[in-house]
Amino acid sequence: MGGSTEQGMFAEERKSRIIEFINKNEKATVTQLCDKFDVSRATIRNDLNELDEKGLIKRTHNLGWSYSNYWALERGYKG
Repeated sequence: MGGSTEQGMFAEERKSRIIEFINKNEKATVTQLCDKFDVSRATIRNDLNELDEKGLIKRTHNLGWSYSNYWALERGYKG
């Protein structure tokens, strides 16, 4: 984990920024989010699980997805 400017932020702020990042990029890997927010894989996995349970993102193995992109892929949309 490198010297990210996101280091040291509170959990709720981090989760809000995770949502923003995923919506902007359509998806994000656990590794990308660990690097960006300078936190452990367990922390990111917990954040993604919580955000998924709240219906704010769609969590799949090692990824967090924006809902619009996830459902397009599920329906076979290749856009």
